[in-house]
Amino acid sequence: MTVRSAKAAQTTREEARRTEAFFVEGFARKLARLGAVVHPEDGRSYPCPPEGPRRGKHLERVVAAMDACRVHEREVVDEMPLDLCASAALSSRGFLGGRGETRVRVAAFALSPMEALVGGEEPPRADRAGLDRVLREAVGPREVFHYLGVLATAGWEASLAQGPPTGEHWLVALVEPAGGTRFRVHTSGEARWGGMAEVFDPESDGERRGRARAHLASHRDLELRGGHVLLADAAEALGLDEAQVLEAARDLAREERELEVLEVAGRTIIKRRRV
Repeated sequence: MTVRSAKAAQTTREEARRTEAFFVEGFARKLARLGAVVHPEDGRSYPCPPEGPRRGKHLERVVAAMDACRVHEREVVDEMPLDLCASAALSSRGFLGGRGETRVRVAAFALSPMEALVGGEEPPRADRAGLDRVLREAVGPREVFHYLGVLATAGWEASLAQGPPTGEHWLVALVEPAGGTRFRVHTSGEARWGGMAEVFDPESDGERRGRARAHLASHRDLELRGGHVLLADAAEALGLDEAQVLEAARDLAREERELEVLEVAGRTIIKRRRV
């Protein structure tokens, strides 16, 4: 393990803090846009609370890590991530239109290697022990179905990301940063997700289009007259749907008259005109 000074770890601490804030804010925004969530067992749709998810943080974990590392500078506290969380309880309609029993819970949690960040060590990837700690906190009664997303600011161990666990009444998406506004979201892929994993990817549609646009605009194959880029290849490189890249390509072609979007042999390309 590479060890640095606590001061040298500043950038990593601040990066983790920014990443968890971006994740939780993106989750809250996408959940509000969703409006309602379908219970995978009873098939009913339950409205998201209008006030949005309840927010929380775990300052005690920062304090415990600082005590363990014998670091007590105030500026370290200000730089550290806080293992932010946000949770929404979705309920049935109760008597006289009031809130009934909770049927679905959707929650996002951030997980950072606190002691490593405080002590200036190279941050390790999150493991099953860290995930189990979050699951113990997050998973409640059997009658409530839980959709959970857990961000590891330093990434997940590869074996865990390749096969996220599942439970009888819960599903968990393992999220990790992939640079810029891009995140990787790992799930079991089973039908119970029903598209819900999308709320745990904090990148907005606008940010995705912007990333696709920047990729195409700087692509070396479009620098030459007659050069072209297959949108399917660009989508694969960016981890996006081809439809999102197509929107970006059309935006770019509208602004640069030398570019055009074409269908060639059943594949969509963006091309720089020869003349």
